[in-house]
Amino acid sequence: MGKLMSKATNYNLSAMMWLYLACICLPSVAFGACRGYPQTPGMIIHYHGAIGNKVNVGMSLVIDGDALEGWYYYDKYMTDIKLSGHFIDDANFELSARDGSGAVIETFTGEFAEHAAGYRDKDLSCEIMTGTFQKKSDGQTFPFHLVEDSSVTGSKEAFYGSDGGEILEAKIQRYWRAVKADDKQVVASFYKYPFRIVTMKGTKLRISNEAEFVSHYSEIIPSETKNIIIAAVPHDMFHNWQGVMLGDGVVWFDYDGSVIHP
Repeated sequence: MGKLMSKATNYNLSAMMWLYLACICLPSVAFGACRGYPQTPGMIIHYHGAIGNKVNVGMSLVIDGDALEGWYYYDKYMTDIKLSGHFIDDANFELSARDGSGAVIETFTGEFAEHAAGYRDKDLSCEIMTGTFQKKSDGQTFPFHLVEDSSVTGSKEAFYGSDGGEILEAKIQRYWRAVKADDKQVVASFYKYPFRIVTMKGTKLRISNEAEFVSHYSEIIPSETKNIIIAAVPHDMFHNWQGVMLGDGVVWFDYDGSVIHP
């Protein structure tokens, strides 16, 4: 009997030890796809997508444990709307926009997807946000889908620089509007001369001044390049030590607002 009890005791101790090792060695499953994911301190993650499959919006978030802080904007207006929120549970979150009195006016309720079509077998962390957007004024709800397009380290107060980037963004938006309107003279004013360029047709050009830029405008900014630029949103743009990127990198700006040309 003593031997049987000894064997049972040893078995129980062995089982408890394996359970303990499993708890400390296996990856935690208590968190959802993005909650608890290691973030670089001060990292701002930029997303872009749509509400209701037709209203294009951008969103920027800082994830700090269970807390979420950031802002979103409509592409059409490019005006930031402050957001704050938290993770509801291991997989879901809620973000709220408030008016001046602190009352909630809009909410994003959803989740960070762990898997998505087009990502093969990749386990996602913070790349995709999906859920329901609600306007509190009339109770209307719409689905939303946002995909990460870039991330930067810093703060909104020091975006692109100490002034928050408002002056720089205003300059880049002026360039964007000029390209959209084919205002060649205004576009030419953003470049530093002289510069050299190899056109899409392989022609090598040396552009000495604004007049030469205007005369070669269709070669420097062909329709393909124009379409990429005007499809971009000149707000909360990706930036690094090289400068600020617009239109998937077809054009870069320095921090004075001039075009950086190869």
